[in-house]
Order: sequence, then C-alpha cells, then structure tokens
Amino acid sequence: MTQDPTTADVLDVESIGIRFGGLTALRDISFAVRAGEVVGLIGPNGAGKSTVLNCICGFYKPSTGTVRIDGEDVCGAVPHTLRGRGVVRTFQETLLIEDVPLIDNVMLAGTELRLREMLLSPFGTLRARRRYRDARDRAYALMEDYGLGAWAGATAASVPYGVRKLAEVARAQYAQPRLMLLDEPAAGLGPVDAEALADRLVELSAAGIAIVLIDHNMDFVARAARRVVVMSAGAVLAEGSPAQIRDDEAVVEAYLGAGGHRAGDR
Repeated sequence: MTQDPTTADVLDVESIGIRFGGLTALRDISFAVRAGEVVGLIGPNGAGKSTVLNCICGFYKPSTGTVRIDGEDVCGAVPHTLRGRGVVRTFQETLLIEDVPLIDNVMLAGTELRLREMLLSPFGTLRARRRYRDARDRAYALMEDYGLGAWAGATAASVPYGVRKLAEVARAQYAQPRLMLLDEPAAGLGPVDAEALADRLVELSAAGIAIVLIDHNMDFVARAARRVVVMSAGAVLAEGSPAQIRDDEAVVEAYLGAGGHRAGDR
C-alpha cells in the first residue's frame, strides 16, 4: 500500500551518536519529523542541538545510528547531495555574502540560477533574461512575505541583524525545500517579528514542509512547533507537546527554570 505523503516521515533520526576524540557529543538520539510538521529541538548550552543538525545535513557522519531522509539512509552523504534531496539549513551565525544585495543572496539558494548565470543573465539571450527576471520576481515576492521588501537592494553587510536572520529563512524557503533545519532563526527579532515568523513556519508546514527548529525563545518554539524534543548533555531528556514540556519536572529542573520561557543557548 502506498504511504500517504502527508503522514510519512521525511526525517528519521535513529539512535545516532558521535564522538570527537575522547568526547561523546551525542548519545542515542532518536526522533522523527513528518511532512507538514514542525519539531522544536531545545536544550541548555552545550546540549548538542547543532551537532544533531550537522549530522542530519551531512557536515558530520554519526559514529553510530542512522539518519534517513524519506526512508533512505543518508549517513555519509555530503551536504550538496542532501541539498539535492530538498534538505536546507540555516546557521546561528548568518552566512550571507556581505557585499551582495539581499535579494541576490536569496536568489543564490535556488537551483535554477547559479552565480555566474545571475551575473550574465541581464546581458544574455532573451530566454536568459526572462529566466533571470522570473527568478528575481519570485525572490522579491518571497522577501515581501517576510517583510523584507524595503531591504531587497541593500547589501547584507548594511542591514540589521534581525533582517539578516529573516533573509536566511527566506533564502532557505526559496530553495523549495522538503526539509528545513533552522538554527535560531528568531535571534535578533523583537516579539512581534518573532510571532510573525512562527506563524510563517506554521504556514510552511501546512504546505507539507518538514521543519526542525532550534531556538532559545521557548515562546517562539511553542507557537511554531507541534512537538518538542529536549536535549541535555548530548542525549534526549524529554519529548512531547510544548505544554507537556513546560510541565515536565525533569525539564524544568534541568533547563527551563520556574518561568519556562527560555530554551537556552547552546
């Protein structure tokens, strides 16, 4: 029987572990993310959250366990191969090209145009110019969705940090991903912008995109994510809905604190 793509696991992390020399960074990490689901990955400083993303997207190869994308073991696959499978990632520190306009940074995530093509398209054939114009129109419309239209022509180096973070998420969406791995996308955003971004991620999940979300702001994570995985010292401490996580005594004691508002820096 054919599996319903809306309920299939896009990502399946099964018992992964990794060591760096004598240091065990991850131990027996397991969780899955379905198409159309946002899963929050939270934990205190040094919990190993970014290391998990690095194992998923191919920067690290786990020492033990498996990572499956759409049911296929991808351990050992290099990042550009996984990108071809629809896996995109943002980082805690933005990786924009500083002297390039934001709209061009967003466009560089697409598969339809490479940097050389972008530079030559305005001067090329009618077909090339049309491709370039269509791609640029799509990038600008997406930036408008994120409230970045006014910054489209500004260089990445000249815009506020929060704008850079939103541009990274817009760039990830521009790549038309199947799985988004977002590392602290709300850093530098005020409460209103963070709420708008959380709602945007919910919309993307409703369109079938699977999302793994790391962020220090528990209110933001709770607004965006259906399920939360809590990590501590390289292992999974708890998993459940945001409400269940807030009420978990082990999580509160180890991490959230009495107020339950922060998801902690790594």
